Amino acid sequence: MAISHVHLFLLLILSLFLLPTLRAIDYSDCGDVSSPVEVTSVEEVLKEKDMASFTVSGSTSKNITGGYIDVEVKIGLIRYSTSNYDLCACMACPVAPGAFVLPLDNLFRSYPI
Repeated sequence: MAISHVHLFLLLILSLFLLPTLRAIDYSDCGDVSSPVEVTSVEEVLKEKDMASFTVSGSTSKNITGGYIDVEVKIGLIRYSTSNYDLCACMACPVAPGAFVLPLDNLFRSYPI
């Protein structure tokens, strides 16, 4: 019996490490090599039943006082949604150099695929 409990415990620990990757979204960073901002992950956040929300994690090497965020959502090759957001309306500006987390809430209606 002790072996089965160990296996269940190991499965639980493994799932804690793998679950965040299940929420990860494929993304591409449209900035060029000289851009001071690097996006490291985009995750879907389950908040509202019918609205899609995301959390963008990244880092910046410079102080950012403002700007715009372009979000394009594709399903395969089909463009589902394209939007533009004011950075300072989404998070506190200026953004200091270092890591940041950008919440993008209720961007568009979420439909099951």
